[in-house]
Amino acid sequence: MGTKEVTAIAIKLLAIWLLINLVLYIPSLSLTISSLQSYNEKMLPQSLYFAMLASSIFIGSLASYLLFRTSNAVLRSLPEPTKENTTVISQQFLIQLAGAFFIVSALQSLPGVIIALNNQEVGIFYVLGSLFELGVGLYFFIKPTVWVHWFNILRGRA
Repeated sequence: MGTKEVTAIAIKLLAIWLLINLVLYIPSLSLTISSLQSYNEKMLPQSLYFAMLASSIFIGSLASYLLFRTSNAVLRSLPEPTKENTTVISQQFLIQLAGAFFIVSALQSLPGVIIALNNQEVGIFYVLGSLFELGVGLYFFIKPTVWVHWFNILRGRA
């Protein structure tokens, strides 16, 4: 696998990471808005609250989509691979590596979030976000062949 293919796959993984973090930080944004309301000692209009949430979701989703499109453009410009077996093994390794990253990241934050949930400092969405990240990481790590197949479809090589 050449450097362009590794770069394109890394860009795809970055787009997936961005989407996962977008889901994870939506509760944090709502807490920031509520603390802004308490700082100003007056209620913000509901339309501003929903506009801030919608704009952050839109911008994050758009950035992730553009990253996917960029990586697809890079992958389409590459010649067809000649050694299919070594390419599949390398892709599986990279996807398992990304899965290990998501697992470690989720396991790092999960105990603190559960403890904070016990003290009523955070909502259940933080725990659900960390569990979602853990699930995605486990799925990447356990079933990399499924993701290799999906990335081949996204590249138009299936």
